[in-house]
This record gives sequence, C-alpha cells and structure tokens, in this order.
Amino acid sequence: MVATEQVTLFGLIIVAGRTVSYGPIKPDEATDIFIRQALVCGRLGRPFAFLEHNQERVTNVVELENRIRRRDLLISDETLAGFYRQRLSNVYDIPSLARRITEKRGDGFLRMAEDDLMNYRPDEGELSLFPERLTAAGHSLELRYRFEPAADADGVTLRVPSTLASGVPPSTLEWLVPGLLREKVELLLKALPKTLRKRLVPLNETVEVILREMPRQTGSLPDGAGRVHPPALRGGHSGIGLDRRDVAESPEDEGGDHDPGRRRACLRPGSGPFAVAASGGPDPAGGAATLGALRHHALGFRGSARGAQRRGIDPHSLAGLPRP
Repeated sequence: MVATEQVTLFGLIIVAGRTVSYGPIKPDEATDIFIRQALVCGRLGRPFAFLEHNQERVTNVVELENRIRRRDLLISDETLAGFYRQRLSNVYDIPSLARRITEKRGDGFLRMAEDDLMNYRPDEGELSLFPERLTAAGHSLELRYRFEPAADADGVTLRVPSTLASGVPPSTLEWLVPGLLREKVELLLKALPKTLRKRLVPLNETVEVILREMPRQTGSLPDGAGRVHPPALRGGHSGIGLDRRDVAESPEDEGGDHDPGRRRACLRPGSGPFAVAASGGPDPAGGAATLGALRHHALGFRGSARGAQRRGIDPHSLAGLPRP
C-alpha cells in the first residue's frame, strides 16, 4: 500500500508527488485498508493458500443459503474484517503479510472453519427439505440451488444426463423438493377460478391441511392435492377435486392469480452430455410439456445421426469435397 508524499520547506515544494509506503506512516489505518480491500474484497493480487481456503468456505455457506432460500447465514464483511484484524496487526501489504505467516510457521491461524463464517447453523430438519440429490429414473441426480427471486434461474436445477431424459417422469418436476411444496400448493390454490377458490378460504389453513394429508410422490402434484379433504369441504364433498383444467390460464380467467413472471418447472438442453431440468418451484403443474420437448430433443439427436448415415459410398463421389 502506497501514498503520495509532498515535501516542502518554508512553503516551497522540494519534492512533489513522491510515492512512499503508507504503512510506516499510519500503520493502523493502513492495516484496516489492506484487510478490507485486499483480504475481504479479494484484491490481494497474489495467491495465498489461506485466502483460497477461506473463499471455498464462503462459497459453501452461500450455496447453503441458496438451498434454504435465505441471505442471513454468511457473516458480514465487517465481521470478516474483524477476524483478520485480530490476527494481523501492523500488516499492511503483501511483504508484511508473508513475514507474519513465516513468523507463525504457517497460515493455519488465518484459516477459517465454516462455523467461523456462519451467523448460525441451519437445523438439519430444514436442510432435509432441500436435498442435494434426487432419485429419478432409477438414478441419483444432482440438484443445484439458486436464491435470486428476480432471476429466471431462481429455484432448484435438476441435472439430468441426456441419455436419462426419456425416463424422468413428468411428475418428478412437479414435486421436486419438499422445501418448495408450500409455495407450489399456495399457487395452485391461487390459480383456481374464483368460484372454486372462495370455497377454500382461509387459504392458509387449506394449504396446511393439504401439506399434512396429501399423499406424497404418487402421481401429479395437483392430483395429490385434489384428493385431500380440507375442513371447508368436508360437508358432503369428496375432496378439493383439483384438476389441471381447473387452473386458470390468465388473470382474466375467472379471477385466477397467474403471474407470468413466476418461475416455471421446465427441462431444457444443457451443455455437454447433460440436459438440465430447472424448476423454481411455484409452477406446480409445469414441466410436463417441456419434459416431452426434452425427450424429443434427446431422441432427436439419435434420429438425426441415423438419418445422416449412408453405406456403400463410392470413394469417387467424395472427390469434389473440400479438404480440411
């Protein structure tokens, strides 16, 4: 860390704009700036093993936040700066940092555990609602989470190899992870025509009953929710009777609450050998049509390859082709 020094004598500038080290001039202030800018913000300009270790732990905590859809697990930058400040007094540049690590015979005193970076550790029961893997088509598939409500990719992404796309049941995308079921059921009810929705008020109580009583992972999510008997419907009704056809197609269709900006469950081709199944969660009946599209996409590659094959080609017919 450097500063610009100006030397004067009786008001006369002797040296103008000389670059000097700022650390010896104001060590405490220089240390604070170095910690905030170089260590906390990652602008050190040279790799240090402890910094890479700590950044990996930060990434793990952020991924945990993405899973449980919160932004209060990771400690603040000020708390992180305090961790370094307790250990790096009068360290204000790379040489002084390297000397301190040498004096301590290693950088272990600067390495952080995940608990050092977390305001609290989530309950295991809550984490189980957002698993890291999902069994589908007889295989254990990876789930990736992202918590960014304004983005299209907000939600959870199921990574499906293209070769398995045809075996993934459409209902898999409707259920996906337990942690998103409440939001899915709420939107199912809000999307109903007004004449049906009025019979289910208060909706929050109906949602609680559905989550408690509906059979899990048996058929589609709307069908599972429709077989529940909320208290409001027990008088002579066999159940909610929720059906895909009951879901309003737009806000004008009998008062159905549909927001086109909401995340939809879908499958789309991914890079390499993977097809990516992405679901933000709230569109509970989405994904079936797009799953079929992905199956067609995956099978289309094999069909296209077969269509491009020819046998018995005369070598002379290749004479006009350009050489690579």
